Amino acid sequence: MVGTGTGLSPFVAMMKERHHRATHGDDDGRRYMLLHTNRVHDELAYHARLLEIERKAAFDFSYIAAVSRPSPQDFDNGGLGVGRGNNVLRHIFDLPIPEEEAVARARTDGGDIDKAKAEAAAARAVRPTLPAHLSGEKLRADITPSKTIILTCGNPASIADIERTAARVEVTFKKEEW
Repeated sequence: MVGTGTGLSPFVAMMKERHHRATHGDDDGRRYMLLHTNRVHDELAYHARLLEIERKAAFDFSYIAAVSRPSPQDFDNGGLGVGRGNNVLRHIFDLPIPEEEAVARARTDGGDIDKAKAEAAAARAVRPTLPAHLSGEKLRADITPSKTIILTCGNPASIADIERTAARVEVTFKKEEW
């Protein structure tokens, strides 16, 4: 399972429950990844608790926290990645971000104005990175498409891109409706 989004209360509750059960001998044998993204560090609710659950390693769990509007301190925070949730997910799967795809389309389709706009948007985009203790290669290796579900909530445009990414890598996708 890979969870992503800003309204993570159900996912956090699930991870807390999994941790509790695992510490009492009930390991379900599943692999869990939680991609938790927000604009700024202060908006990452439960961040310290989720880092603690990951560190204790009572069950197979990776916590991938990132911010889309990083401060200078965020770049130095080894437990934090940067980028929008959909772009961090693309980064995990070694896929280009939408802004890079737009540049490639503009170069193929021609049109100096479209190309210039696409390149300007790509230059402004925050390049996704992962927390220092995680690698895209390891995360990709830990994902079995037929056994993985991406659960998400958040911005509709980001959710739509996450759904397209899931389809590209043949992973089941479900979104949380509020």
